[in-house]
Amino acid sequence: MTFEVGTQYVIDNDARSAHPFALRRSDDTPLLSQSADGEFEDSDAVDWRDDGDTLAFTMTADLAAGLDYYICTVHPSMRGDATTG
Repeated sequence: MTFEVGTQYVIDNDARSAHPFALRRSDDTPLLSQSADGEFEDSDAVDWRDDGDTLAFTMTADLAAGLDYYICTVHPSMRGDATTG
């Protein structure tokens, strides 16, 4: 998955209870997460929102600098690389 700095993303995740979404650092620290407290969830610039079925955030330079991968936090094999362009 490739993200662009300055872009707001809205992701529909109707399967949140079975497949919560997270963005993480290479050391597994959550940056944004539907199932844990993420490092950037209180950032005004990131503007993290999670209403259960839909999540939204803005990719900032600081968030991008730490981003390594995305994952389903229930199923660790459901994981992919995240890059910024």
